[in-house]
Amino acid sequence: DKFNEAYLRFALHKSSIKDLEKKDLWASEIEARVKLDDYDQALYIANSTFLKEDRLKLLAILAKQIKLNDQTIDPNLVDQIKSLYSQIDFTKIRDKAFEIASLLIYCSFELAIELVEKISDSTAGKNSLDYALTYLSLYATEANRKSKTRVADVDLISAKIQDNDLKGISKGISFLSEKYNAEQIISHVSNLSKFSQKLFFLKS
Repeated sequence: DKFNEAYLRFALHKSSIKDLEKKDLWASEIEARVKLDDYDQALYIANSTFLKEDRLKLLAILAKQIKLNDQTIDPNLVDQIKSLYSQIDFTKIRDKAFEIASLLIYCSFELAIELVEKISDSTAGKNSLDYALTYLSLYATEANRKSKTRVADVDLISAKIQDNDLKGISKGISFLSEKYNAEQIISHVSNLSKFSQKLFFLKS
């Protein structure tokens, strides 16, 4: 019995790794198909996944790549993403949900914020949501940097943060979404009130 239990655990672990590798391959394939203007095949791959959360992630990756290619995202794709989003209980997949939120920035910034608010665990401390929003501002800044158009309003995220220290970090991060020089960024960092804020900001 012990052997069987150990073997089962090994088999499940191996299966999980293979599943993750397959999903990574699908994501790469979708990105490649979009670059080749093969939208239909990219959409087919995204829709071929069984779990709704995996399908949503791949559809969000599809939308992201379209945006990065400086193309217009099909409204039908956005509608499908929103419909799928409404069918998923994200409280059971918090880690995966935050990754999805970071991808949704490219096609539905409001939905990304809503998802972060939905999955923030209030039992983890009063600043749980503020920390999550601060990290989301990092992803939003990166989205603005990678995109040829501004896709995220970092200031909107900052306005939702209640903790003053974290709000300061988020505002500092917003500098990265604009074309400021190093001196201006360092000057802003020096005005932050705590060493932990400065470290968080500079490491970002």
